[in-house]
Amino acid sequence: MRERVKVKAMDRGFVRAMLRMAVPVAMLTMTLGATNAAAQQFTGAAKWADSVRKLIEPAQMRGDEKGLREAVALADRALAVTPNEPTLLHYKGYALYRLGSMLMGPRNKEAKETLEEADRALEASAAKLPWPETYALRSAVMGQLIGASGGGALISMRLGMKSGSLMDKAVELGPKNPRVWVLKSSGELFKPAMVGGGEENATASAKQAVALLAQDKPDGVRPAWGAVDAYLWLGQAHAKGGRKEEARAAYQQVLTLAPDHGWVKYQLLPALDRTK
Repeated sequence: MRERVKVKAMDRGFVRAMLRMAVPVAMLTMTLGATNAAAQQFTGAAKWADSVRKLIEPAQMRGDEKGLREAVALADRALAVTPNEPTLLHYKGYALYRLGSMLMGPRNKEAKETLEEADRALEASAAKLPWPETYALRSAVMGQLIGASGGGALISMRLGMKSGSLMDKAVELGPKNPRVWVLKSSGELFKPAMVGGGEENATASAKQAVALLAQDKPDGVRPAWGAVDAYLWLGQAHAKGGRKEEARAAYQQVLTLAPDHGWVKYQLLPALDRTK
């Protein structure tokens, strides 16, 4: 009984500290309401990591920049109370990776800064909590930084080698982790075949991710995303290989799992229809 009282007191103290950090009332209410069931399972920093985690997926599927920034802001406020907490750092880095990817293109300078911040958070997380996903995300961040930095030869070589090394570490740590294979597939899709990329390798990795997801049962606050991404990259790989109907089937699987996925609904499927 004494132990339960101690845990509850710690949670109350954490919430009071968060309120002193001026968490907007609307955000705090939304987060606590959306994770009421999780609040019964997790305590302290883990509870806030779970809250951040639950903000990321809906936002990135909608292409909601504001939602991703809210996830980063919530992680930062929690980290102000529990500095260097590795789970919070992981989800901050993950949210920044999704945000940086969204900013690529006309906002490359901002994307580069966001991705560099993502890598710092993920690197700090991995130093204490070596999740396979963290290394795979760092690998993906390096790949995005190549594009955000202008794709110069020296930068591409340096970041490409670093990306490959980080992905090798991710596969070593999590050979049956579907999120590792999802991110491996996305990287392969944009790399030349001569350095381990190409649509054939990307297709094989995406299929591996889909197969592994059937047995994927992460516990606690470990990452649980990946199903939507696996079919998304499988569809992209099929489309790049000219397999139009296979690509369409994969994209339909994405919309079955995430009906509001804007990229698939408004860009990728219409692009298939325009392809002769």
